[in-house]
Amino acid sequence: MGLRRGLAPAYHSDKCGWIDKDGSPAIPFRFNECRGMRDGIAAVRVGKAWGYINKQGDFLIWPRYEDAWLFSEGLAPAKKHGKWGFIDRSGEFVIPPQFDDSVNQTTVTEFVGWLAGATLNGRFGYIDHTGSFAIGPSFTHGLPFDDGIADACDSARCGYIDRHCNAIWLKDIAAPQH
Repeated sequence: MGLRRGLAPAYHSDKCGWIDKDGSPAIPFRFNECRGMRDGIAAVRVGKAWGYINKQGDFLIWPRYEDAWLFSEGLAPAKKHGKWGFIDRSGEFVIPPQFDDSVNQTTVTEFVGWLAGATLNGRFGYIDHTGSFAIGPSFTHGLPFDDGIADACDSARCGYIDRHCNAIWLKDIAAPQH
């Protein structure tokens, strides 16, 4: 995760907090888990619930989610009642929890270029800020967009796609050799 704006998450005695560039505690070690800081907001777990703090360590959104990731483009993935949705900085779901959790593949990704990855009925696609699929869930897994392209796989091929789901480069998935 590294230093972001002079702070880095660190663990001490099984608790997470943040240190400054000199290694001194900047946010006390009081969280069970930390997920980095972006734009002065970090996802933290207290007990079994996730919430969000500011760079002073004050709660912006009290822990109330089953899981949570970082904010990007004003929204953050958060899990409630076993489903993923996206919250705004007030902690309200602007895209209701409806996306599947997955152990074997990417579940949701952050928004990059107004698209985020999401899994529905075991298939992965890319949604817009309204929660509608801009690229339908036809993949087994994928990664966030970066510079206009994303890494995505279906059952037979992996490769890169653009924001319109045009293939940039594809490679067949080879059967295991015995």
